[in-house]
Amino acid sequence: MRVPGRWVLRSLVFGLSLQPFALSAAEPASEPAAEAPAPREIQARAKTREELFLEVFKRPPPDMPVSGFVLVQVDASTGQKVRAVLAPGEQNILLEGKAVVNLLSHRLRTDILQSLERRIDPEGWLSRTAIEEAGVVTSFEARKFEFAMTTAPGVREKNVQYLTGLGDSLRADALRPAAASGFLNFNLKAARRTEGSSGSTNDQSTVAIATDGAVNVMGVVLEGSAFAQTGNAHPFQRGDLRLVYDEPRRALRYSAGDLRYPVVGYQTIIDMGGIGVSRDFSLQPGLQNRQAGRFEFYLERPAEVKVWVNESLVNTLQLPAGTHDIRGLTPVVGLNDTRLVIEDNAGRRETLDFSFIFSPMLLEQGASQFSYNAGFRREARNGGYRYDSGNLVLSASYLEGVSRDTTLGAYLQSDSTHAMLGAQSIHALSSGMVQLDAATSRSGDGKWDLAGKLSWIHIPDLRRGETVQSQLSVEYLGRRFGTINDSTPALDNRINLYASAAFPVGNATTAQLSAYYTPARNAGSVTAHSLIAALTRRWGKYTTTSLSLRQRRSSNGEMQTGLFFGLSFSFSDNGNNFYAAKEIETDTATLNWSSARPSNSTLPYGFASTRLGAGIRDFTAGAGYWGHQGLVEASQNHTALQQQAGTYVRDETALRLQSALVFADGAVGLTRSVAENFAIVKGKEGLARIAMKVDPDGQGGSRAQSGLLSPAVVGDLANYQLRDVRIEPVDPPLGATPEKLTYALAPTYKSGFLLELGKEARIIAVGRLLDSQGRRLAHLPIEIRRLGDPDAKPVSTFTSRSGGFQLPEIKPGRYEVRPTSTTLWDSVVVEIPQTPDGLFRIGDVTVQPK
Repeated sequence: MRVPGRWVLRSLVFGLSLQPFALSAAEPASEPAAEAPAPREIQARAKTREELFLEVFKRPPPDMPVSGFVLVQVDASTGQKVRAVLAPGEQNILLEGKAVVNLLSHRLRTDILQSLERRIDPEGWLSRTAIEEAGVVTSFEARKFEFAMTTAPGVREKNVQYLTGLGDSLRADALRPAAASGFLNFNLKAARRTEGSSGSTNDQSTVAIATDGAVNVMGVVLEGSAFAQTGNAHPFQRGDLRLVYDEPRRALRYSAGDLRYPVVGYQTIIDMGGIGVSRDFSLQPGLQNRQAGRFEFYLERPAEVKVWVNESLVNTLQLPAGTHDIRGLTPVVGLNDTRLVIEDNAGRRETLDFSFIFSPMLLEQGASQFSYNAGFRREARNGGYRYDSGNLVLSASYLEGVSRDTTLGAYLQSDSTHAMLGAQSIHALSSGMVQLDAATSRSGDGKWDLAGKLSWIHIPDLRRGETVQSQLSVEYLGRRFGTINDSTPALDNRINLYASAAFPVGNATTAQLSAYYTPARNAGSVTAHSLIAALTRRWGKYTTTSLSLRQRRSSNGEMQTGLFFGLSFSFSDNGNNFYAAKEIETDTATLNWSSARPSNSTLPYGFASTRLGAGIRDFTAGAGYWGHQGLVEASQNHTALQQQAGTYVRDETALRLQSALVFADGAVGLTRSVAENFAIVKGKEGLARIAMKVDPDGQGGSRAQSGLLSPAVVGDLANYQLRDVRIEPVDPPLGATPEKLTYALAPTYKSGFLLELGKEARIIAVGRLLDSQGRRLAHLPIEIRRLGDPDAKPVSTFTSRSGGFQLPEIKPGRYEVRPTSTTLWDSVVVEIPQTPDGLFRIGDVTVQPK
């Protein structure tokens, strides 16, 4: 009869002792309460447990241990199952020696690990006493079978932290990526739009898809992207395509193709195809929309950009592809939190967060950072890229930490008509950071000119009671000075000024002062300036108010003077997020609601928002499903804008799909999307058809889970950052789950892992040995041997006082049970079939005396 409930079955099997040399076997469920008296000759010949143990195992028996598994934790890490022998006294615990040493290998000093290895006994066990004598504090929860180890600072291995994050990734137990892996993200958006004004309307249906991905073969990465949209003159447009190879130990990245690289000082990113090498201590991936500099970000294709400053939406823009400067999108730069939400035509969304205050990077003394790149100018044309072989481009920069407080550098850029040379100096002072940039450039007409910028940043030291954050910069631009991307020189010299300060003025209240002055350089523009004084107060957890006095003029002559009031309310619980605000920049009010979409759940979600103000009415609502293998979302938007020519109205119904196809070492899967690295998790042998969960949360959710179409895939592994993942098979058969369920992964750059776990399912068989008269044979030594398998080793054990015996973790087949006592008994053959529960009850087995 099948035992109801796998947890009951596991509890029963654990109590039976999972080891071949178990000293206490299970009693069959049909056993009577009273034990029948044995014949006198059997009782006289029955040996004691101690005598049997000496005869079979050639050593005195321990104090009735329970042999099985315990969950071992090291320094509060995720528990890992380890074989153990548990005696009645908690101190007398034996753990599988190799497994314990492996768990401690990345934490303890080498000499201590070697001493622990020497204390592993001939049978492979390591005692709790030996572990504690090595300086490791232990504790044991007998009811939960949890064994915790805590390493003291004095016994730990020195942990070198590299700027690349490789310190942890070099752990001996960390798994390396698959030799061949790859992923392909795809975002699809189908929309039907109706728009018009003054009585005329236009209907349009579009389907857009954006893809990006990478293939990694032995560390060499080919990455690229593409975009397609119906209705365009050129429906297909390819994006950047490049080869990347990293030397993480030296923090070097080699690139070939459409280059993206770090810039310094007055350098700008030049679109080129060529080769480059850079030392970047972060080795961050080339995201499709990524922060490219202090105030810059890069778009590969046109996109809608929403600008949020201090949780207020201040601008919504439609921007073309290329490099953009955040200073041109928002009037409040500096001591403010700025967030850009970018969505392209294919529905792909990215979020960029800009620092509250910019702090120049200082290098350690003797450390250097550089980027050398050469290639040919590139421009987008007819849906593709055109490379100008007659226009060679060079871009180089070098920074070095000459002392603990000073970093110096130089840079250059040039093409066939333009050139730039510059130097940079960063100094750390007790009062803040000072940065000096100086450069000279040659314009297209062959004229040279100068530019220079001095910046000072003060970050308060709270330990000394400082509270004021401030920034000041002064910049000179000669009228013929320009970057490599400037097509025409300016007409006038210019001195730019910028200053800002923020300081608390009371409980939960912050004052901000900022100003900038930018003289006109070209015909058609005017001198721009801004003066802003603002107060921001936080009321409890959910409400923020802002009051801003502003007077400013933009470079196109628009003036704005006024007192602006902002009010925002944000609230989040486990299921919903609410946000309401009267925006500080305008008279517009915003209201947003969205249901939670946690990464460890698959569930439907919804959202709705409205934006109301002078001349604008905007409503959006939608719903979707967030699954482990992808996302599907439907939305409806209605916008009405009051313009001089009349009211412009737009209605759009959209369907958005998002997923990613991944492969690693021949295995394929689907996941929501892959930003950098991924891992495929699937079962093998006894777990081949068993569902897998990755990083389960204990409440039914998990970071990834296998489904009908795909194994479990984790798609959010960061470059060069160690990540521990725990795998949980869902309702697995007994004996098929391996002891190791937690794995340390060491991703590289856009790499993939394949984790296959499982072993051949084994069966636990229990029965009772009787003589021909139906009497139980107590404490009878027996030998169990699998027939038809010459390589199988016999297992020696003995029956309990009631005749019970166990065949632990065996395969289906025919087995011979042969008593080995001084009394001569015939052997008996039992048939063990495959069982779904992994437990087979043999029942009563009768043996005959010889």
